[in-house]
Amino acid sequence: ENGQIDNAYLFSKTDAGFNIIDKKHRFDTIEPLEMIINNYKMMNEFNKCCNKGDKFKVKSIIILDDFGQDMKSKEFNVIEEMSILGRHISYEPLSLIWCILTQVVTMIPRSIRVNTSQILFSKISSRTERDIILNEFFYIADGSREGRKKANDLYNELVTNTNYGFIVIENYRQNVNRYSDYIKKYKACIC
Repeated sequence: ENGQIDNAYLFSKTDAGFNIIDKKHRFDTIEPLEMIINNYKMMNEFNKCCNKGDKFKVKSIIILDDFGQDMKSKEFNVIEEMSILGRHISYEPLSLIWCILTQVVTMIPRSIRVNTSQILFSKISSRTERDIILNEFFYIADGSREGRKKANDLYNELVTNTNYGFIVIENYRQNVNRYSDYIKKYKACIC
């Protein structure tokens, strides 16, 4: 709508929401994703050898919604491959952004979770899932017993402090020494 994205693709079993996304870019299966990725690979290869003014400049966002239970199936291996190698098919001036929406964060395979740029979540009711998330993202700054207690306290403070609040883990940050280096708080605006 504001020109920052050229293409938005929705992959959703329910096809709910995201009314701004054109009907021709809405899919209820994962199969069309391979064509999009292959197109990006071809554009990326072309951009490597052409003049600067002739390069493809395409910015796309791919939203995966309601596919949580399928994320670990064989047909979704492409998502895992993209989480590890994705940046290699969309060098500037190309851009390919992924958003995976799920009710259960741990349905997303670990290899994808730890290779994402950002993870947003609110209060996690499952203790098992919460422990996994804390182990993967909160104990980075300090894995000692006291550090783990501080991380648990921080998590509880962040998720109970405000209504419609989310924790943002900025996985792309390197050389983190304290929580504020990579953990942020976000409050959704309910208009």
